[in-house]
Amino acid sequence: MNTIISEATMGWGKVKINDPAIHFSFGKVNTRKLDERQLKHLRKSLEEEGHIWYKIENMLPLIVADPSWIDETSLTKDVTQGAKMGSLELTTEGREKMTSWKMAGGQHRVKAIEQILEAKTHDLNQLQKEKRTVSGKRGDGAKKAATIGRLEEAINAKSRELEDLQYWGVIVYNEREHNFSQVLVQSRNENAARKGDPFCASFLC
Repeated sequence: MNTIISEATMGWGKVKINDPAIHFSFGKVNTRKLDERQLKHLRKSLEEEGHIWYKIENMLPLIVADPSWIDETSLTKDVTQGAKMGSLELTTEGREKMTSWKMAGGQHRVKAIEQILEAKTHDLNQLQKEKRTVSGKRGDGAKKAATIGRLEEAINAKSRELEDLQYWGVIVYNEREHNFSQVLVQSRNENAARKGDPFCASFLC
């Protein structure tokens, strides 16, 4: 199985989870349903421990029907690049044909990040609203300036946090190699119960 995965791997790059042009599609390869309890646990873990999106075992598995849809120059197989990896880019044909991204797993990771981004975007909006309110009030000039300064620092910090959070690594697999989707389904059926199996770690959550 490891050999097949290796031969089907085109490389990896980062994407923005909240990119409106990306439509993740789950369930075609991995029929596992979204588990709210696992989602809650994963979100808590990400919020408390951070998300190391550039580690291979944490990346989202994307299966492409035609490798020509991916700009292979945007991909890497250098594991030492870490967070410095480039953004995954589609070719002109890919942008036309990939109306949805066929994922072999990762729905809990995507949903958890989406929820965190939504919550932090709300926090940012509240800070910006508070700054507008303070700016519109009359009062002590020095105190007002200090409050606005504090809010601006918080807004900048929250904006940087949102910028970092929206990225996640994606491993791209070529469907045409070994009929990759079918191989994954068969392997999942055979190995899903084996705890600690590399396949389960990469493709089930």
